[in-house]
Amino acid sequence: MAVFAMAKIGAITRYQSTNWFLKTIPNCLIMIMSYSIQGFIEFSKKQMKESEMAYTLDTKVGEILKDAHAVEILEKYVPGISKNPLIGLAKGMTLKRLVSMPQAKQAGITEEMVVKVLEEINAPK
Repeated sequence: MAVFAMAKIGAITRYQSTNWFLKTIPNCLIMIMSYSIQGFIEFSKKQMKESEMAYTLDTKVGEILKDAHAVEILEKYVPGISKNPLIGLAKGMTLKRLVSMPQAKQAGITEEMVVKVLEEINAPK
């Protein structure tokens, strides 16, 4: 737009505007590609960190059930938990939400108990 406006008032010739265009566009594309690559690298690093993060009370039950090591420890404390058909209802819930439910309170499950189990799950293997 600026080139067109400058060409209109005769500040630059058609050759100069074409030359500017041919020099500028590849540089812009290179800059955009480098930002895209940098963004992808940062995204990949973030994904790797998240996959290495420890389980917390904000972790969804479904994520824990995908980890064989975590299921093994859960089975130690609550035998049959991973095979229970009702566990499907909790897969989308966070552990914090699950612990806050009245049924958990009635069963005597406290946040402290869940944190201790999480510490065992998160401990180096």
